Amino acid sequence: MVDYKEQTNEQISVSVEKYTQRLAYTGQGLVEYIGLAPPGAANSASVWQIRKLVYTGTNVTSILWCDGNNNFDNTWDNYDSHDYS
Repeated sequence: MVDYKEQTNEQISVSVEKYTQRLAYTGQGLVEYIGLAPPGAANSASVWQIRKLVYTGTNVTSILWCDGNNNFDNTWDNYDSHDYS
């Protein structure tokens, strides 16, 4: 188990290489939604983790999670109609 300090300069990353990825773009060509799921997952399967990027101009200012969590229990179909927080 990793012991993280309260204050650290370490970056924590998740390998996305083992997931199917979907991207959806704004009208300006910026990535707005990012979906991850097991390889071969249907867009209609409830196995997607989805994030929404919020922009100020062209800068990402926050990242919101579908249903307010990082669970792999959403569908990619109609990604833009889910609730994000």
